Amino acid sequence: MSDTRDNLVLERLREMRGMLGRVLEDTADMRLRIGALEANGASMSLRLDRLGVDVDRIMRRLDLVDEATP
Repeated sequence: MSDTRDNLVLERLREMRGMLGRVLEDTADMRLRIGALEANGASMSLRLDRLGVDVDRIMRRLDLVDEATP
């Protein structure tokens, strides 16, 4: 009887180890994807900043803004 219980416990522990392995793989994948999203967001922010500077320069050249306006 004890051997049967031991085998059931060991079987359950093996299943749990497999599930934990899959969770760890999924977590690593999510970290990579989040890192890529963060990098993309930072890149987009820089591009928008540069676009704002370009628009300001164009508006000044076309005399669409007062020179006193910062």
